[in-house]
Amino acid sequence: DRDVTGVQTCALPIWLGRETPRGAIVGFIKMAQDENDRAAEYFQPPMKGHRVTAEEEQELAKQLYTVLNATFPASALTSTNADPDGRGDDGRSRDEITIGGTHLLSESFPVTLVRQEDVHNVKLWFISRQTLSRVPAAYDSLRWPHLEQKLPQVLVRNRVLSMPLWQWISIVLFLPIAMVLGWAIASAGRMLFSWYRRSRRLQELAPRPLRHFGPGAMLIAVLIHYDFVRQIGASVLYRQYYRYFLLVVMAIAGYWAITRITHWIFRGIALQ
Repeated sequence: DRDVTGVQTCALPIWLGRETPRGAIVGFIKMAQDENDRAAEYFQPPMKGHRVTAEEEQELAKQLYTVLNATFPASALTSTNADPDGRGDDGRSRDEITIGGTHLLSESFPVTLVRQEDVHNVKLWFISRQTLSRVPAAYDSLRWPHLEQKLPQVLVRNRVLSMPLWQWISIVLFLPIAMVLGWAIASAGRMLFSWYRRSRRLQELAPRPLRHFGPGAMLIAVLIHYDFVRQIGASVLYRQYYRYFLLVVMAIAGYWAITRITHWIFRGIALQ
């Protein structure tokens, strides 16, 4: 047997990566993404006297996965504590950790993980019942799950790399839209900057073709597209890989912008 991290396991029961907070949240996302019934095993066992059916737990797992895709920042996955004892900067072990927090200007759905013994007296990390109690309300507030009900089921049920087909189509179709928006915002910024220089009686900027697509437009377009991918509830694991691509594009745009700025500086010196 192998756990969700791909590590060979010989002992039973399988812990599913729940030995660490990071393993618990990543393991749940992977299980839920594959629509595996074991996703509910990442939930904190219900309190004594509270009974929940397997169907209720599976529906809750589906809703939580959808909420995380729509609101959870991909950066939170890599920054989640990977220490089995949940030690913080002070070195003290903890039995409760909350991850999520703020995503840019909006609040993400915080997830509280608790550490407790399972039926085999092994201390593991679970998604707390306190967090699970807030999932239905958060799910009902989302727009995209309701949209899926109106789409042809062939676009919803068919999946590519564990993501519905309609999301892949949306991501591809929004690319040119993001590029146009990036160009428009960058062009507007350049016009405002040119107006400012004229008002200060400074040397005007060199004219650019109307269709010019520079580093600023490219960077803005990628940021707009990334936010769109988050808004439609694309897999948080997919967004984690997208972040690496985003960093590469930002590096290219930054280098491109530096060469432009250097050119303007030397051009200004030459004209003096």
